Amino acid sequence: EDQLRIRTSWILSNFLVVSTRKIQNYGALEYLNMLQTNAFGQYGDLLKDVTRNPGMGFYLDNQNNKKSQLNENYGRELMQLFSVGLVQLNMNGTAKRDASGKLLETYSQKDVIEITRALTGWNHAEPESKRSSANFANYGKPMVASWPDQHDTGSKTFLGKTIPAGQDAYKDLDSLVEILVTHPNTAPFVSLRLIQGMTTSDPSPA
Repeated sequence: EDQLRIRTSWILSNFLVVSTRKIQNYGALEYLNMLQTNAFGQYGDLLKDVTRNPGMGFYLDNQNNKKSQLNENYGRELMQLFSVGLVQLNMNGTAKRDASGKLLETYSQKDVIEITRALTGWNHAEPESKRSSANFANYGKPMVASWPDQHDTGSKTFLGKTIPAGQDAYKDLDSLVEILVTHPNTAPFVSLRLIQGMTTSDPSPA
Protein backbone atom coordinates (compact mmCIF):
# COMPACT_ATOMS: atom_id res chain seq x y z
CA GLU A 1 0.00 0.00 0.00
CA ASP A 2 3.01 2.32 0.35
CA GLN A 3 4.98 1.37 -2.76
CA LEU A 4 6.44 4.81 -3.49
CA ARG A 5 7.90 5.19 0.02
CA ILE A 6 9.34 1.67 -0.07
CA ARG A 7 10.86 2.17 -3.52
CA THR A 8 12.31 5.56 -2.56
CA SER A 9 13.81 4.05 0.61
CA TRP A 10 15.32 1.25 -1.47
CA ILE A 11 16.90 3.77 -3.86
CA LEU A 12 18.32 5.78 -0.97
CA SER A 13 19.72 2.61 0.61
CA ASN A 14 21.71 1.94 -2.56
CA PHE A 15 23.93 4.99 -2.10
CA LEU A 16 23.40 5.91 1.58
CA VAL A 17 24.92 2.54 2.37
CA VAL A 18 25.36 0.44 5.50
CA SER A 19 25.97 -3.30 5.57
CA THR A 20 25.25 -6.21 7.90
CA ARG A 21 28.75 -7.42 7.12
CA LYS A 22 29.70 -5.01 9.88
CA ILE A 23 26.62 -3.79 11.75
CA GLN A 24 24.10 -6.02 13.51
CA ASN A 25 20.80 -6.95 11.85
CA TYR A 26 18.82 -4.85 14.32
CA GLY A 27 20.98 -1.87 13.40
CA ALA A 28 20.26 -2.37 9.70
CA LEU A 29 16.52 -2.60 10.42
CA GLU A 30 16.55 0.65 12.39
CA TYR A 31 18.58 2.28 9.61
CA LEU A 32 15.97 1.24 7.03
CA ASN A 33 13.21 2.56 9.29
CA MET A 34 15.05 5.90 9.37
CA LEU A 35 15.26 5.98 5.55
CA GLN A 36 11.54 5.24 5.27
CA THR A 37 10.69 8.00 7.74
CA ASN A 38 12.73 10.51 5.73
CA ALA A 39 11.89 9.24 2.22
CA PHE A 40 9.61 12.18 1.35
CA GLY A 41 11.22 14.87 3.51
CA GLN A 42 13.96 17.44 3.04
CA TYR A 43 17.30 16.00 1.95
CA GLY A 44 19.13 18.04 4.59
CA ASP A 45 17.04 16.48 7.36
CA LEU A 46 17.82 13.05 5.94
CA LEU A 47 21.57 13.76 5.97
CA LYS A 48 21.36 14.89 9.60
CA ASP A 49 19.56 11.69 10.58
CA VAL A 50 21.99 9.55 8.57
CA THR A 51 24.89 11.29 10.32
CA ARG A 52 23.43 10.67 13.79
CA ASN A 53 22.24 7.14 13.03
CA PRO A 54 24.22 4.72 15.25
CA GLY A 55 24.35 2.08 12.50
CA MET A 56 26.04 4.55 10.17
CA GLY A 57 28.18 5.85 13.05
CA PHE A 58 29.51 2.34 13.60
CA TYR A 59 29.68 1.36 9.91
CA LEU A 60 31.76 4.38 8.82
CA ASP A 61 33.46 4.95 12.17
CA ASN A 62 32.22 8.43 13.00
CA GLN A 63 31.61 7.36 16.62
CA ASN A 64 35.42 7.11 16.78
CA ASN A 65 36.00 10.55 15.27
CA LYS A 66 37.59 12.72 17.97
CA LYS A 67 39.38 16.05 18.02
CA SER A 68 42.43 14.24 19.39
CA GLN A 69 42.29 11.52 16.71
CA LEU A 70 40.43 12.30 13.49
CA ASN A 71 38.74 9.52 11.53
CA GLU A 72 38.09 10.70 7.96
CA ASN A 73 35.98 7.73 6.85
CA TYR A 74 32.51 9.19 7.29
CA GLY A 75 33.39 12.75 6.29
CA ARG A 76 34.85 11.52 3.01
CA GLU A 77 31.86 9.31 2.18
CA LEU A 78 29.41 12.05 3.20
CA MET A 79 30.77 14.11 0.32
CA GLN A 80 31.75 11.39 -2.15
CA LEU A 81 28.66 9.15 -1.97
CA PHE A 82 25.93 11.05 -0.10
CA SER A 83 25.96 14.60 -1.48
CA VAL A 84 28.36 16.34 -3.89
CA GLY A 85 30.13 13.39 -5.54
CA LEU A 86 33.65 13.18 -6.91
CA VAL A 87 33.43 15.39 -10.01
CA GLN A 88 31.69 18.68 -10.71
CA LEU A 89 28.37 18.34 -12.54
CA ASN A 90 26.14 20.42 -14.74
CA MET A 91 22.48 20.57 -13.75
CA ASN A 92 21.69 17.89 -16.35
CA GLY A 93 24.02 15.43 -14.62
CA THR A 94 26.85 15.61 -17.15
CA ALA A 95 30.40 16.11 -15.89
CA LYS A 96 32.21 19.43 -16.12
CA ARG A 97 35.65 19.51 -17.73
CA ASP A 98 38.47 22.02 -18.07
CA ALA A 99 39.80 23.37 -21.37
CA SER A 100 41.92 20.24 -21.87
CA GLY A 101 38.98 17.91 -21.28
CA LYS A 102 40.04 16.85 -17.79
CA LEU A 103 37.28 16.19 -15.24
CA LEU A 104 37.00 18.84 -12.51
CA GLU A 105 37.16 17.43 -8.99
CA THR A 106 34.54 18.51 -6.47
CA TYR A 107 36.64 18.53 -3.30
CA SER A 108 40.21 18.15 -2.03
CA GLN A 109 41.88 16.27 0.80
CA LYS A 110 41.87 19.53 2.77
CA ASP A 111 38.08 19.61 2.44
CA VAL A 112 37.94 16.04 3.83
CA ILE A 113 39.98 17.06 6.88
CA GLU A 114 37.88 20.16 7.52
CA ILE A 115 34.52 18.39 7.30
CA THR A 116 35.91 15.61 9.51
CA ARG A 117 36.79 18.22 12.14
CA ALA A 118 33.18 19.46 12.02
CA LEU A 119 31.93 15.90 12.64
CA THR A 120 33.92 15.23 15.82
CA GLY A 121 32.48 14.44 19.25
CA TRP A 122 29.55 12.11 18.46
CA ASN A 123 28.98 8.86 20.34
CA HIS A 124 26.25 6.27 20.84
CA ALA A 125 23.40 7.31 23.13
CA GLU A 126 23.71 6.53 26.86
CA PRO A 127 26.86 5.43 28.69
CA GLU A 128 28.52 2.20 27.61
CA SER A 129 27.65 0.59 30.95
CA LYS A 130 23.95 0.88 30.06
CA ARG A 131 24.28 -0.64 26.57
CA SER A 132 24.03 -4.42 26.24
CA SER A 133 26.45 -6.36 24.05
CA ALA A 134 23.49 -7.40 21.88
CA ASN A 135 22.78 -3.73 21.13
CA PHE A 136 26.10 -2.08 21.96
CA ALA A 137 25.52 0.80 19.51
CA ASN A 138 22.06 1.59 20.93
CA TYR A 139 20.68 1.32 17.40
CA GLY A 140 17.22 2.62 18.27
CA LYS A 141 18.42 6.05 19.42
CA PRO A 142 20.27 8.79 17.49
CA MET A 143 23.88 9.40 18.48
CA VAL A 144 24.54 12.27 20.87
CA ALA A 145 27.39 14.73 21.29
CA SER A 146 28.45 13.19 24.57
CA TRP A 147 32.14 14.07 24.11
CA PRO A 148 32.04 17.91 24.09
CA ASP A 149 35.75 18.00 24.90
CA GLN A 150 36.39 15.93 21.76
CA HIS A 151 34.48 18.24 19.41
CA ASP A 152 36.71 20.63 17.49
CA THR A 153 35.23 24.09 18.08
CA GLY A 154 37.59 25.95 15.74
CA SER A 155 36.41 27.38 12.44
CA LYS A 156 36.32 24.99 9.47
CA THR A 157 36.40 25.84 5.76
CA PHE A 158 35.40 23.35 3.07
CA LEU A 159 33.79 23.53 -0.37
CA GLY A 160 34.43 27.27 -0.31
CA LYS A 161 32.29 27.95 2.78
CA THR A 162 33.26 28.53 6.42
CA ILE A 163 31.68 27.21 9.62
CA PRO A 164 32.32 29.76 12.39
CA ALA A 165 34.31 28.94 15.50
CA GLY A 166 32.68 28.37 18.87
CA GLN A 167 29.81 26.11 17.80
CA ASP A 168 28.96 22.77 19.41
CA ALA A 169 28.60 19.49 17.46
CA TYR A 170 24.87 20.01 16.86
CA LYS A 171 25.28 23.48 15.35
CA ASP A 172 28.28 22.35 13.31
CA LEU A 173 26.15 19.53 11.88
CA ASP A 174 23.44 22.02 10.90
CA SER A 175 26.05 24.26 9.27
CA LEU A 176 27.84 21.53 7.33
CA VAL A 177 24.58 20.01 6.04
CA GLU A 178 23.49 23.46 4.85
CA ILE A 179 26.77 23.73 2.93
CA LEU A 180 26.26 20.29 1.36
CA VAL A 181 22.62 20.64 0.32
CA THR A 182 23.13 24.10 -1.20
CA HIS A 183 26.23 23.05 -3.15
CA PRO A 184 25.44 23.11 -6.90
CA ASN A 185 26.52 19.47 -7.28
CA THR A 186 24.14 17.93 -4.76
CA ALA A 187 20.88 18.41 -6.68
CA PRO A 188 22.07 16.74 -9.92
CA PHE A 189 24.07 14.08 -8.04
CA VAL A 190 21.13 12.93 -5.90
CA SER A 191 18.51 13.47 -8.62
CA LEU A 192 20.43 11.24 -11.02
CA ARG A 193 20.27 8.38 -8.52
CA LEU A 194 16.57 8.88 -7.89
CA ILE A 195 15.86 8.94 -11.64
CA GLN A 196 17.92 5.77 -12.14
CA GLY A 197 15.96 3.96 -9.43
CA MET A 198 12.54 5.26 -10.52
CA THR A 199 12.75 5.13 -14.31
CA THR A 200 15.85 4.14 -16.26
CA SER A 201 19.40 3.16 -15.34
CA ASP A 202 20.91 5.33 -18.09
CA PRO A 203 18.92 8.57 -18.24
CA SER A 204 19.63 11.15 -20.92
CA PRO A 205 20.78 14.64 -19.89
CA ALA A 206 17.27 15.84 -20.69
